Amino acid sequence: MTGIRQLVACFLIAGLFLVPSPAGADDAPVWIMAGGAAPKCAHRTIRMDAEQVTILLHMDSYTVDAIFHFFNTGDTTTEWVGFPKRGMGYSGTFTGTTDFIRFQTWVGQEEVLFREERDFWSRIPIFVRGLFSNIVTDNRWLVKQVTFAGHGETVTRVRYETHYHVTEGKSALYIYGTGSHWEGNIGKATFIIDASEIGGTGKIRVNLPEASRQQVTGNTVSYELRDFEPHPNACLKVFFPVP
Repeated sequence: MTGIRQLVACFLIAGLFLVPSPAGADDAPVWIMAGGAAPKCAHRTIRMDAEQVTILLHMDSYTVDAIFHFFNTGDTTTEWVGFPKRGMGYSGTFTGTTDFIRFQTWVGQEEVLFREERDFWSRIPIFVRGLFSNIVTDNRWLVKQVTFAGHGETVTRVRYETHYHVTEGKSALYIYGTGSHWEGNIGKATFIIDASEIGGTGKIRVNLPEASRQQVTGNTVSYELRDFEPHPNACLKVFFPVP
């Protein structure tokens, strides 16, 4: 239950309690078995050397473009890689996670197909899970197969657009902690936030106090973390008030 508590905490920090809109996250290695998908334990030979996540804030939605650099210290292997799509709500009214407005993914320079898989718990009907808790989660994975060349680098990319989580303001969420499912620490993570369309970075608040911050322009700010292992549900939140 610890993972569920951490996920709840992430959304509560964001000032949310009902979150039918999907929250994106880092690519992670997953098991695909009869009954659904589940994250693997930390991969033994593939590490995430770097990731660059660019978040473009629109007035009514936001776009995320994330590029991941992996290095495989072992032999060539093909893995299922999943991009989490998560939602949460009250059991009496929650009907499941809404879809991204659009979603694309690449391996190298090639755009690839993906399929949606639910985790084991999310395959149980919501009304049944609501008998045990008045808060239910809906965890899914957008999965693709990736061949990681032996003793070399592989680059993957995801780009999607989704709606904000709205309470007293608007929040964009990105769960970067799923990067911890790869071998060792994440070498470097750079989060670039472009607030050009909403009037500049003076309006936004970001919950990464441990990161190195750089004001790139009046409309763009970046945050950098190096050599770190996040909690699997560590969550970036970008918030700005609604006029």
